[in-house]
Amino acid sequence: MKKLLTVSLILLLSVGLVLAQNIGIGTTNPQSKLDVNGSLRTSSLQVVSTEASINQLTVQSSVAQLDQANTTHNTDDGIAASNWQSFTAGATGLLSKIEIFWNRIDLISIIVAIHSGEGTNGTILGFDNYSIAGGGIITIDFSGLNINVTTGTKYTISLSNSSYWRYANSGNPYAGGRASLGANIDYFFKSYVTSAIPALLVNHLGKIGIGTASPAATLDVAGTAKVSALEVGNGTTMNQIQSGTLVVGGNSGNGRTKTVTLTFPTAFTAPPKVFANASTETGQSFNDGFSVTTRLITNTNCVLIITRTDDAAAWLQNLKVDWMAIQ
Repeated sequence: MKKLLTVSLILLLSVGLVLAQNIGIGTTNPQSKLDVNGSLRTSSLQVVSTEASINQLTVQSSVAQLDQANTTHNTDDGIAASNWQSFTAGATGLLSKIEIFWNRIDLISIIVAIHSGEGTNGTILGFDNYSIAGGGIITIDFSGLNINVTTGTKYTISLSNSSYWRYANSGNPYAGGRASLGANIDYFFKSYVTSAIPALLVNHLGKIGIGTASPAATLDVAGTAKVSALEVGNGTTMNQIQSGTLVVGGNSGNGRTKTVTLTFPTAFTAPPKVFANASTETGQSFNDGFSVTTRLITNTNCVLIITRTDDAAAWLQNLKVDWMAIQ
């Protein structure tokens, strides 16, 4: 009976401890009640919160992009000392890794840390011990340390032993920071950031954002979208859209009308609908008005007829013709 009570007490304390803390799967630093570093498979998922910021589905990007870099180097000092390189983040997100150029092949163990601000007096945001074996570009992985950086904010990389960390000894090749060795010196480094902007977001209003955390339409894509066909609300299907700007010269001595041929960058599979308008190029002080009509449209080109509408005279200035072709 005594053993049973003891086991029950241990289980009760364990459950209470779990309930009071965050649970991490694949991470030693869980940031929420359940933090899974990896894929999650479930037969059902129900979101019960009514808060807009929580009641949504988010797929975070896992691709680290090169953010800051100095790849100029011509020397290393060979002295076992602690030194640092500051940098200014160009993106907001998770600092996933850095790369340094190491000019020695024997095995060496160093502590690499990231500090807030310039120099090593700021808060240590994360650090770990790394063993470097071999020379050349060395990758130091920070993905498990949850080091978040913010655009326009300065940070510092410090090494406990920088004796063979290559650097440029003059010229200040990286304007966003400096080395501890001098204001015009920069160590070789590359920093990689995984963006804080979700790859995919579905919010509580039913709006979908791709590359944006604040979709302003039912589908909001921050970037290039490629579709095989696009159907608009009236049932019209668009299979291909091309657009561009054509610069057309003056029409001195040839009346109020000028004819030009527009060649499409890529051939359509059938003659498209073409829309165009003409205006005086930006920066020129002409108030002339123009209209554009299209004719002889084929899969590869069409004819544009530009007519001056405010006067029967010719024009001298260059015109900007914006056009769109839809199949």
